[in-house]
Amino acid sequence: MKLATEMKPILAAFTLALGLSSCGETKKTNSEPQEAGKSDVPEIKAQTGSPASEGADRKVLAVNSQEPSGFAQCKVCHSVEKDGPAGVGPNLFGIFGKAAASKEGYTFSPAIKESKIVWDKSELDTFLESPAKMVPGTKMAFAGLNDPKQRAEIVGYLKSLQ
Repeated sequence: MKLATEMKPILAAFTLALGLSSCGETKKTNSEPQEAGKSDVPEIKAQTGSPASEGADRKVLAVNSQEPSGFAQCKVCHSVEKDGPAGVGPNLFGIFGKAAASKEGYTFSPAIKESKIVWDKSELDTFLESPAKMVPGTKMAFAGLNDPKQRAEIVGYLKSLQ
């Protein structure tokens, strides 16, 4: 029984390492050519609800609110639930279009407070590519994300969290 108790911390560390080892991996995509006129965006059928169009369907494009695989490394420090707690980093729900360091419940570095950044598509992309290069002195201890596709997916996901 003593051996099992001594192995618990080792097992916990192994499990954590195994989980973190998949951070930053991307999903394999279908390499088949896309048919002309087809979109990668999923389609949702919705009822219009008006008497004049009773039973008529209209196409509604789905919002990209599904967490991208590259976001796993962000979740190590950030939560994304509405009114969720800050962790090592601030909660990211609703930051798109807001000024940097404006999120309540987190103590930001002086560098990010003084940056005057408004989190839009371009600013988020640049920051995710190299936080320390964009904002020298930031507390964000993340080297950056080189893959522009992964950055775009994360930016789109953050935009959907409103």
